[in-house]
Amino acid sequence: MTSHKDDIRFFSRWSDTLDTTAQEHNPKCLWLPPTVNIVPNFEVQRSTFQVNLIFLDQTAADRTAEDRDDTYERMQVLCVQCLARFSELYFLEDVTYQGVKLSLKQEGNATLTAVWDTVAEMTTGCRMSVTISSPYQLCASDYFNA
Repeated sequence: MTSHKDDIRFFSRWSDTLDTTAQEHNPKCLWLPPTVNIVPNFEVQRSTFQVNLIFLDQTAADRTAEDRDDTYERMQVLCVQCLARFSELYFLEDVTYQGVKLSLKQEGNATLTAVWDTVAEMTTGCRMSVTISSPYQLCASDYFNA
């Protein structure tokens, strides 16, 4: 996903210094670095991926608590909409993405957390963390000489 009808754009941000672009505007969604876990599953290993997104919008330096709450609520709704769309695209059936067959499912609950006001920016939003898994396994022996 790269855009939303409410003019929210998605950007990959691992480093504020290196990954911030002139094309960024508020409101926006930042894809943060994923966390990958290798989970033992009987005699094989499977991967799970924790996806972290932050939906942010600008707030005024003199914003009220009500302004903050309204902005958070709008960004939280966007989190839920994006998770629902991702589910429609990737969880409901196997798909092929860039030539790779995917069979993804959500593991556990998605967690939504409020974020607000950093030293550099007066922004308010919602962070979403969700863990995704795939049943496909890596066969390590294919990568080594026997």
